Amino acid sequence: MTTYYLEVITRDRVFFEGQVDRIVARGVEGEFAVLANHSPMVTNLKAGALRIFNPEKEVKEASLSEGFIKVTPKHVIIMADTAQWT
Repeated sequence: MTTYYLEVITRDRVFFEGQVDRIVARGVEGEFAVLANHSPMVTNLKAGALRIFNPEKEVKEASLSEGFIKVTPKHVIIMADTAQWT
């Protein structure tokens, strides 16, 4: 499976950065997944869970405050006020 680079940034730190297979986030219209080579988009995120699937088949879950996500085919940036591992 193809991977892409994910950055999760909060007000005071870089919460996560690394190569991932996919993520599942909570947008304003419900949950959505982002795979590698996704069409570019920018959208708002609602507070909720972020699931990160890495190339080693591990799943990490974090809780995010509201924020936004910028998606390009090889790079995704999430900006939120707060983030913590659950």
